[in-house]
Amino acid sequence: MKQVSADIPLYLWESFIAVIEEKTLQKAADKLRTTQPTITRHLHQLEEALPLNLFELRGRTKVPTPFALQLHQKIRMRLQFLPEDIHQSLQQFAKSENVSLTIAGDLEVLKRYFCDVRFSGKLHLREMRTDDLKTELKEGRYDVVVHRGLVDTSLYVSKKLFHDEPTLIVPKKFAKTKDLSDWKTRSSQFPISLYSDRMAFYQEFQGKTSVNFEVEDWTAIEEHVQNGLSWSIVPSSYVRENANYYSAPYSIRGTKMPTDYYIYYRRDLSRQIWFKKFLESVLTK
Repeated sequence: MKQVSADIPLYLWESFIAVIEEKTLQKAADKLRTTQPTITRHLHQLEEALPLNLFELRGRTKVPTPFALQLHQKIRMRLQFLPEDIHQSLQQFAKSENVSLTIAGDLEVLKRYFCDVRFSGKLHLREMRTDDLKTELKEGRYDVVVHRGLVDTSLYVSKKLFHDEPTLIVPKKFAKTKDLSDWKTRSSQFPISLYSDRMAFYQEFQGKTSVNFEVEDWTAIEEHVQNGLSWSIVPSSYVRENANYYSAPYSIRGTKMPTDYYIYYRRDLSRQIWFKKFLESVLTK
């Protein structure tokens, strides 16, 4: 006798139960809102996975075997509690404190948008390079991914998170007016803060100033400029209204900026009320 398959799909059992209870293939198909050939195929697949036949011929009619009738009783009893089990599980996970989210993205974006977001569950942040993030969007291993630009993926839903472009920020004690159009010709007189992960931002100014600061992140650079220690170029998402410095968009040759960042999230999350609230809090930051 062959062994019973351990991974029989639920829909095969549903078709089997419907045939036993409705007596005919057509009535079973009507009950499940499908077609008679589909029910026939399901029964064949189920019999292939079981050690004994489910139906036998009596004259011109197929009738359930004693094995099928006994199996129907046992499976029917188990399946009748399934809706209640599903409901209890949904109730348990309907609140965000019972769930966890894993979010992958560029470190600076994760720090800016997710470190202080209000969320009563558990957040797991994963720093990843841009090229790796694109791969992850194809494989679907993370709940949420933040990535530059649109990626064709069937696993996630995407929404625009923010628009970013290089922005020049200069302390007011370095620039006497907010017109920064000629800053390239004046910049060598003043110290600059550099962020090594985005050296393309500074390529036009390299070697033209004698004092450089290597700063660990965009937020620290913005603080340097606010305190009048240096000027810099940062993504526009890090620029705020500030009484201590001037800002202006800056065009950088050979870069892909300006660009849009998108937040990608698994399709099943869009049905969760707690996730909708979480997403709204992120998009309105």
